[in-house]
Amino acid sequence: GVLVAAYVIYFKPEYKIIDPICTFLFSILVLGTTLTILRDVLRVLMEGTPKGMDFNHVKDTLLSIPGVRALHSLHIWALTINQPVLSVHIAIKEGAEGQQVLKEANRVLQDTFDFHTTTIQIENYSEDMQDCHHCQDPQD
Repeated sequence: GVLVAAYVIYFKPEYKIIDPICTFLFSILVLGTTLTILRDVLRVLMEGTPKGMDFNHVKDTLLSIPGVRALHSLHIWALTINQPVLSVHIAIKEGAEGQQVLKEANRVLQDTFDFHTTTIQIENYSEDMQDCHHCQDPQD
């Protein structure tokens, strides 16, 4: 921008207005190219759900695993733009093998969503989980 303005002013000194015009146009160009970077940075800093990751799809996938009765405290965030992380408590059905459910949940999460790190806590389902304030899905 500065170089273009300098050439114009050098050859046509009466066009000094070109300098602020070029600066303004260059500023718009810089702002336009940095908005996507700024959005990604804010998503990481605010620990938002990573771009392209659907919270409900992850939840439904976990609920479809044999032996899973319910889940709560599902958290998905990004350490960096390319490193999504998950933590969840999975309540298993009576008679389900906890280690088998854990192994299957890890496999499904890695194969389907490619999480960088997953932390999964297995627990037996109990009826009071329905009324537990901490066990409810997040609200918008």
